[in-house]
Amino acid sequence: MPEGVQPEIAAEVLNALVVQARDYALLIMTPDRRITVWSKGAEDITGWSAEEVQGESGDIIFVPEDLEAGEADGEASRAFETGRSENERWHVRKDGTRFWGSGMMLALKSPEGQVRTLVKVFKDATHRKEAEDELEQRVTERTTELHEALREADDFTYAISHDLRAPLRAIVSTSSILLEEAGPDLGHEARELLERQAHNANRLARLIDELLRLSRLWRLQLQPIDLDITEIATTVANEQAARWPDRRPVFRIQPNMRVRADENLVTAILRELVENALKFSPSGAVIDIGAEPTGSCTSFYVRDRGIGFDARQHDKMFRAFERLVRDAEYPGTGIGLAAVERMVRRHAGRIWAESSGDGATFRFTIDECEDLRP
Repeated sequence: MPEGVQPEIAAEVLNALVVQARDYALLIMTPDRRITVWSKGAEDITGWSAEEVQGESGDIIFVPEDLEAGEADGEASRAFETGRSENERWHVRKDGTRFWGSGMMLALKSPEGQVRTLVKVFKDATHRKEAEDELEQRVTERTTELHEALREADDFTYAISHDLRAPLRAIVSTSSILLEEAGPDLGHEARELLERQAHNANRLARLIDELLRLSRLWRLQLQPIDLDITEIATTVANEQAARWPDRRPVFRIQPNMRVRADENLVTAILRELVENALKFSPSGAVIDIGAEPTGSCTSFYVRDRGIGFDARQHDKMFRAFERLVRDAEYPGTGIGLAAVERMVRRHAGRIWAESSGDGATFRFTIDECEDLRP
């Protein structure tokens, strides 16, 4: 008994629990699990009266398969060893129906450490269990539906790749043959139409490739490792500078940047952002790649001094096929930044852009940040 609690008060509390606590079952048992007290709540939940179970084994409420598996003995053993044993399992009522019992068993010991009494308290949590099972079933069904949808998407992706590429190649080949063999006999307008036809067929082929790449991003298995972002950014910068020799960019890359992430995806993110910066920057422009604290996380950034963008159109730039510029001035497919956004989301991160009219800064995080949620 806790120090300072008078015996009559303790008896009054116990009586209140036995008589009035109808939502909870209270069982008091001897060390060999013989029932001495069976509360009104136990009667309501199980259907057995106190008179019927007096002196009977507390194992009466265990379902047969749990008794056979030794669950009753295991519950008591844990209580003997640690003083308490929490459990949730199916129990059985007097009429044979089952309910989900949620509670614990306590072992009350003498000063010498001998178990004198076992106390078992539980409630009928069947409704919660059924709701959880229903939710789990729904999750299983939705997962099955998702796998089926992914399979159909794979089939569709294969169809796009296989069935559209062949006619596109035929269009490009036919246009090239006509230009080569009949070009001198064709008028300027006819030659221009053939060239435009070949150009658009090639552009459609690139769009197909980009769409396939976008669809594969969700199926990639992430392999996070410790990465040297500075080294990756340097490699990407050298690679892109070679691809855009007319831009003659100046890269300023912050040293000692590290993160744990998927190397292939982070490399692809930086490649897309650096290429985007070069596309919209003048010759000799400075491009910064760095990292800094942002909220509770670290954000990595690629900053250019290019044409910038209208802040009111910020949300559009990460959508597939949404382009804020004309193709004639700045060729592209409209997929690159959408792919970057998906790669960042695969890492539970966030990407956003800022522009003050003098260039643009693209920032992204790798980890989820509560204070950076849109």
